[in-house]
Amino acid sequence: VSLEVLWALINSPIANAYAYTHLSKRDNIVGDIRRIPIPTASSFTAVDRAAKNYLTAVAQGKGPTELQILLLQVDAEVLKLYFLSVDLERAVLGLFGGYDRLGVPFVQKRYIPDEFDHPIRLSDFLQLEADWSATNRERGRLIDKDIAGTISAEERVHLGALQAYADYYLEKTAPRPTRVLDELEKQLIAASAEKRGEPDARV
Repeated sequence: VSLEVLWALINSPIANAYAYTHLSKRDNIVGDIRRIPIPTASSFTAVDRAAKNYLTAVAQGKGPTELQILLLQVDAEVLKLYFLSVDLERAVLGLFGGYDRLGVPFVQKRYIPDEFDHPIRLSDFLQLEADWSATNRERGRLIDKDIAGTISAEERVHLGALQAYADYYLEKTAPRPTRVLDELEKQLIAASAEKRGEPDARV
C-alpha cells in the first residue's frame, strides 16, 4: 500500500481507539503499534484517493472547514474497510467525543454531532451532509413512496435516516415551533397508514 494509506490507517479512529484501550504507558511501544489491526482489504484505492485529496488541500492552504470535511472522508473510507456494525462504529467514534483532535488546522471535538443520535455510519452521515437539497429531494421521493405503499423495507430504513437528518438540519439552521412539526408528522403518518389500510395511528 502507499505511504498515504499507511498514514490514513495510523491516524484513523480504529488505530487511535486501539492505542487508547491498549497502551497505558506514556510512550507508544513499536511492538504494540505493530499489533494495531489492519484491514485485509482487496483494494485501498478509496482510502488512497481520500488521503491524497486531504494532503493536497493542506499543501494548497485550503480553509479549515474544507480540510475538516476532507479528513473526515479519509476516516470514513478507512472505517469502511473494517466492516464494523453501525453500533460498534458509533461506539468507537464516541470514544473521542469532547476531546480536541490534535495536529490538525481546525477544531474537531467529535465525528458526528451529539444532536444527531440516529444510528448511522460516518460515511452515510457525510453523504447526507454533502448536499442538503439532494438529501431533501430523496427524502421527499421516499415519503411519496411510503404514502403510496410502494416503499421497500430497505428504503424505509433509509427514509428513517433521512428524516432524522432533516430534523437535525432544520433545528440547526432554522429552528421551528415543535407544534408545527409534530402536526405535520402526524398528518404524514396518518396518510401512510390509511393508504396501507391500517388503523389510524394518530394520538
